[in-house]
Amino acid sequence: MATIIDIYPTISDQLCLLGIGNAARTLYCESSYTHSPQMSMVVLVLIFKILCSVKHATLSDDETWLALIVKLINSIATKAADIWNHESLLVIGILCLILHHSANAVLIEASKTIIFSSSLVSTIKSAIHAACLKGPALVDHDEGTSSGEILIFVLLLNYFTLRSLHTVLPGIMDWKVFLDPSDGMQSFSFIGIYCHDLCRLMHFGSPVVKLAASYCLLELFARISEQRKEQGRSCLNQLLQVCRKQKYTDNTWDDGAQEHKKVVGILDDLGEVCEYLICLMSSEPSLDMDSGGSHLGNKRLLEEIELFFRILTVQDGS
Repeated sequence: MATIIDIYPTISDQLCLLGIGNAARTLYCESSYTHSPQMSMVVLVLIFKILCSVKHATLSDDETWLALIVKLINSIATKAADIWNHESLLVIGILCLILHHSANAVLIEASKTIIFSSSLVSTIKSAIHAACLKGPALVDHDEGTSSGEILIFVLLLNYFTLRSLHTVLPGIMDWKVFLDPSDGMQSFSFIGIYCHDLCRLMHFGSPVVKLAASYCLLELFARISEQRKEQGRSCLNQLLQVCRKQKYTDNTWDDGAQEHKKVVGILDDLGEVCEYLICLMSSEPSLDMDSGGSHLGNKRLLEEIELFFRILTVQDGS
């Protein structure tokens, strides 16, 4: 089935209309076959490939996908991020795609389950804390290492959560909560990474970590600027200065990201999953493309940073 989707991607829409989501839920949630690691991987690959190629509007059966997502989250809930294996990261990839689709107002309940999963929130918090503690040594933890690969998937999950939040929680989200509180005691009740941690990752991380962290920051800056609310100036100025300095002095890693192709292979290598999600992240038209389809990358992030400084200057002057 997965091979057929590779050859005829549009068949995913027909499969979903015919109830493939319910069949996948039954097979993964209720079947004894999933006790076999090989069978479990076959189902996960099928789900991932369907979500890669299906149109947003076709995904209308939220209840079916919700049951499947609960099962998938439970399958990794008891594992610390540093021991996530190939299957665990493929599950994270599937969660990213569910969130990607939810930005188009589908699979809302399934996405809420992901965003507010206490186990995922706790696991991501621990993973980001451990990564930030590495300091300059973090650059050695790239996609070729287990720890680096896991960190990249964590950042991708965070990015697609940010893209989903404004649709899943319309008019409710206060984006300035991502500006680290001065007492450091506040914790998210949903998936999220503070701005200052993203800046650390962008400063010390490997090229792909820098890329993913910068897109998370760009999404946050865009959302906060939309709200035009009073900001915590000292915290914001500090993190933006770090971010601006990094962007002006290191422009090489973003260029390599443009080499990613939006192709899903046989998924034997998690690198293919990672490449696809990075391509999906970097191809979001509202963030990274101009009206002619040109890649903006660093330019857009720098524009968002400079906009913040101008806004703060005007507010301070008044």
